[in-house]
Amino acid sequence: VTLSTSASQQIYSEPAIANIKIQKLLNQAQRFATKQEVNTTIFQTYQLYLNILFAKSNVSVQKENLEVMKKNLELAELQADIGAKNKSDVYRWKSEVAIATQSLIEAQTGLIIAKANLDTFLNNTLDNEFDIENVALEANLFDYYNDNLLVSQVENPQDLRRVGQYLYEYASSNFPSVQQLEYSIKALERQNKSNSRAFYLPNVSLGISQSEVLQRGGLASEPTERLSKFVDSFWNVGVTVSYPLFEGNRKNIRRQNTSIETEQLTLQKNDLTNNLKLNIQNSIANLVAARTNIVFSEKSAENAQKNFDISQDLYQESSISIIQFLDAQNAALTTKLNYINSVYSYVLSFVELENSIGFFSMLASEEALQAFDTRLKEYFLLNKE
Repeated sequence: VTLSTSASQQIYSEPAIANIKIQKLLNQAQRFATKQEVNTTIFQTYQLYLNILFAKSNVSVQKENLEVMKKNLELAELQADIGAKNKSDVYRWKSEVAIATQSLIEAQTGLIIAKANLDTFLNNTLDNEFDIENVALEANLFDYYNDNLLVSQVENPQDLRRVGQYLYEYASSNFPSVQQLEYSIKALERQNKSNSRAFYLPNVSLGISQSEVLQRGGLASEPTERLSKFVDSFWNVGVTVSYPLFEGNRKNIRRQNTSIETEQLTLQKNDLTNNLKLNIQNSIANLVAARTNIVFSEKSAENAQKNFDISQDLYQESSISIIQFLDAQNAALTTKLNYINSVYSYVLSFVELENSIGFFSMLASEEALQAFDTRLKEYFLLNKE
């Protein structure tokens, strides 16, 4: 009875070594692909959240407008009763109250839809009657983004150009999709190297076998005294070198395919970086326009409100017609909504800019914020004109 065992160990295999390194690179690429998906989700959540804040502000303004309309109706009814006003003013104010009520209902419906959109996007994980904490869109959020170091660095067109160049350089090395492509390209380059080495590198393996005689039986199976003892254990150790000689043209085809895939990803990366630059430039332009719009819309809203206050006194004194008073009131309402919308657009433009570089300051740690600001300051110091 003989027991035999054998074992083999691969000593060197270029495809195996390459596969380990390639899988590590692809794993890194997948990590950045996941990060890009997370950033996209964060940006969409920002948009939906800001939509709710704007919808709540709109509801508040429409409620305020309706209350003013109702007071004007009460005043008109009082003055009509004593003969100071024509009855037609009462009917006009009733019509305006109905219109204001309709606008309020539309605003409330818009808020319901905005909240439903957020709930749906979050996979219906929120309570049916969930609400969002009141945040003054024109104060809290605006102040946070308006005090940002990026904004404070811009004082002239040259600063604007430098900020854009800095953000482009930052995004080129930190944007998740760019990093994903870089690691994917590295994986293909390693595969291409392995394909080239396949032309001259063999596979080397070590083999060991052992057999043991456990029992002997039969005539002359046992050694006699005059003969030496039988050897019961046998060992074999060998090194195997293998090299595939006949693979047709498959090696060349694999190398060509990998080269083509590498070139395709390189072109895709170049296209992505060009789009990054364009998106950053557009986001900065939108941000500057939104910030400028805030200044003028705020002044417009303030002046319209002053005009409305004066017109209200004049109307109560019967010095102006109801048409003139309504024009002043509608102007105050419109300019106030325009101002809120301009602040909303500014905050959204800033978030869009952060999304275009893959860095959300509000969600970043203190260390990350400090590092970002330090890098920006150093860039401006080194690039003074």
